[in-house]
Amino acid sequence: MKHLFIAILIICFSTTAFAQNFKLLKAGVEFTPTEDFHCMTNAVAVKVITKLRLCQDECKIKTEEIAALKEVEIRHLQATLANQKLMYTQIIDEKDRTIRQIEEVTLAKISENGTGWLKITLAIVGGTVLGAGIAIGVVYARK
Repeated sequence: MKHLFIAILIICFSTTAFAQNFKLLKAGVEFTPTEDFHCMTNAVAVKVITKLRLCQDECKIKTEEIAALKEVEIRHLQATLANQKLMYTQIIDEKDRTIRQIEEVTLAKISENGTGWLKITLAIVGGTVLGAGIAIGVVYARK
């Protein structure tokens, strides 16, 4: 029991002392190898420094790659937008041409018939006036 208690104390104190040797690296703060490597062999220190530099270079390359891909996507979207605008203006122009053609055909048919539209208009107006007159006459005749 006594040995177990001593083992637990050793583990607790050694872990606390061991944990104090670790330092957190913050983003944007350059890592400088100083006294942090005093407990490492040269080979291990070189591997750690090399790995850190490789990670920095890899991050830089990935950032540049993402920026290049973003530029390509922006150009693609700009080209798509320009194409959509062109298609829109072509559709609007086609619609306007079709409306003008229909107007021309309609006006040509009306002028071919001469006063046909006048006859139809007079018939509608005359029928309305005649119907209103009959309705008024019936109302007065009933009184």
